[in-house]
Amino acid sequence: MWQQNQLDKFIETYKDDAFLDSRSVFLQNPQQREEIDKIIIKEIWPGVERAIQDSDLKIWIPPGKTLKESINDKKHKYTTKELVFFLDDPKRPLGTNPRRPWYYRCRFECSALSYMIGSDFMVYFPENFSTSKIYRLLKDPIMQGCPPELSYEESPSSNSVFVVSFKKGKGAGWGLCSPDEAREQIYNVIKKNIAVIETVCELEKDYSNTRLFNKFYKKIIEAYENY
Repeated sequence: MWQQNQLDKFIETYKDDAFLDSRSVFLQNPQQREEIDKIIIKEIWPGVERAIQDSDLKIWIPPGKTLKESINDKKHKYTTKELVFFLDDPKRPLGTNPRRPWYYRCRFECSALSYMIGSDFMVYFPENFSTSKIYRLLKDPIMQGCPPELSYEESPSSNSVFVVSFKKGKGAGWGLCSPDEAREQIYNVIKKNIAVIETVCELEKDYSNTRLFNKFYKKIIEAYENY
């Protein structure tokens, strides 16, 4: 049986580990792993690529890795794999200074039974940004299912910022949703977040502009409403 084969491989890999007898073992069905890889690469990923094709943004996955190599096993009670990627601005790439005003990470989790699309979005507001506008984001009842979080990042260079973080998850069992439908869902998720990014970049040019803030506010609500 595959379970015994996978267990034997695990023991062989960690045979010299002094803590082997206290390790937790998560076994992955090899056939299901291949099937899940195919779902992600052939069924889901085209939706992501289609979502950004008219944008200046790029998809970021770990450098030097293929798409398949970026799909990782997830420790779970049944075979599950996960792909994490970021939206990147080539003009202001990840990890550069000065910090760009937004950050977006998408996590696609897939098993033989179900899938989940997770989004994390952060907006960085300068320290002198209107607190009443930030409170408006935090207090909106349409976000109360998973409300945004506020934090403060102090910087020695005096570019301290308020950070408003948004999270949202969307998924279903494969008995209720097909890979085609999941592909359209992730397409819509990415498109909505691109729309938010565009408004954040506009707002960055004039943080005091209420019209630009309202434009951003509308798009972030559309992307992260969770009532």
